[in-house]
Amino acid sequence: KKSNGVINLGSHFSIFSDESASLEINDILKIENQKKFKLSDSEIPLFNVTASTIWMKISLTTNEDEQWFFYWGCPNAQVVELYKIADGEITSIKAGILRPYEERSMIGNNVMFPLRLKKGEVADFYLKINDIAPLRGLVKAGTQTDLADWTFTKVFWQGSFLGIMILMVLYNLFLYLTNRKRVYLYYIIY
Repeated sequence: KKSNGVINLGSHFSIFSDESASLEINDILKIENQKKFKLSDSEIPLFNVTASTIWMKISLTTNEDEQWFFYWGCPNAQVVELYKIADGEITSIKAGILRPYEERSMIGNNVMFPLRLKKGEVADFYLKINDIAPLRGLVKAGTQTDLADWTFTKVFWQGSFLGIMILMVLYNLFLYLTNRKRVYLYYIIY
């Protein structure tokens, strides 16, 4: 679904769980492993705690001249690698918290990769994810401006919620200090 120029890709991916956590992109491209991919049944795929490596694949094209970016909504993942296969050539971009900050494709709090798709080009993308924590696969694509606007809106509402919660804590603290009723402390703790 396209929202403000940002496309949610979660339900368009095919997913494979590499239980050995040892397969690389050339192994994944073999026919016997391609058959193991299953189409996602969720807009936001969820992965429990696992030692497996999660592989997600999708074919993308664009009819626009503007550069598109790929957004992975789990910025604390240990390993996040995006592989692009076009015209028999494999290119990769690597990110994740185990990768030094200077080596990441884009500097920032979010994991974003430039797709580097030319107008009319069709390419297969493989996303390799590995982490020791549960992962929520919030996967989106859009132009840099659209993703920045979407992120700003998301952060604005999160900040508004946090601000309201801090205001409620301060309000109940004020009521406790003026009335000396313990119930206001319970409100703060709750």
